[in-house]
Amino acid sequence: MVALPALLARTGHLRRVDLAAKTASIPWDALNAPLRHAIEALFRQPSITYVRLAKWTFESWDRLSALFRHTPHLRGLALRDIEFMSCATNPEEVEEEEEEGYITPPRPEFVTLDYVDCNNLDHWPGGPMDMTQIREFRLGHSDALGGDKLLHACGRSLERFHLKPGSGETESLKPAPISLRHCSNLRSLRLTLEDYPDILGWVVDMISSITVSCTLEHVAIEFFIDPKKLTRWDAIDGVLSRFDSLKQVAIGVFAQHTQPEFLRVQDDMAGLRERGVLRVYELARRHQNHKMCSGLTPMISSFEQC
Repeated sequence: MVALPALLARTGHLRRVDLAAKTASIPWDALNAPLRHAIEALFRQPSITYVRLAKWTFESWDRLSALFRHTPHLRGLALRDIEFMSCATNPEEVEEEEEEGYITPPRPEFVTLDYVDCNNLDHWPGGPMDMTQIREFRLGHSDALGGDKLLHACGRSLERFHLKPGSGETESLKPAPISLRHCSNLRSLRLTLEDYPDILGWVVDMISSITVSCTLEHVAIEFFIDPKKLTRWDAIDGVLSRFDSLKQVAIGVFAQHTQPEFLRVQDDMAGLRERGVLRVYELARRHQNHKMCSGLTPMISSFEQC
């Protein structure tokens, strides 16, 4: 029977790598050296375009991003349930890179961060990976401050953004502010929201941060919340009505189409309704949710379930 490191050494022309621990998060550097070196050698294959890592613990962001220092054609990166022992910059990684000479950093076009445990995620944009070319970004249940810094790094390159607030907030606090003012080429925005105080006010603040010159075309907002708690639909209507470029605004609520809470959305968002771009649908109907949200992040969706 061929040992796994030897088997990995025989692989070639791989395009996609998916490495997930079966149970709890495993320290990356706790892997036995031959296996770890074989996996890291795998990432150096020039054919690799997409990597997904799940349930791993790394010493630092630099330690993780250094894995892809020799992966110039990396287009997509997905991290889920990733923990870090430290979020500080690792000088040893920087020294090692300087010794190797200049290396063209990978420039991923689509990135997903789900349950990424790092309060200082903002260290990463300046690390060994160029985050200025990201076109699609999904941030789920991860640090909002770091996500905000990463959005700043993406800037004009970002076209599609999907946000699921979560980590770091409690039931008594609404999610931390997220600004999209630097994303002047944003075309698609999807928000998947749970029950937080004044969540509609938070949505209004985020959308207000988008410059009015932005060619925003598609907005989808899923409210996994008791619809009786949602009462500021007119404010969302007003802030979205600034964009003449809108082609569709999809609002998903937990109410049947005959219930007052469902009808209130349509009544209070009269501006978008009269323009013919408003679509209100029942979240409980999965096929409707898929229909309204499919295509908003096509590159991410081609590799992951959104």
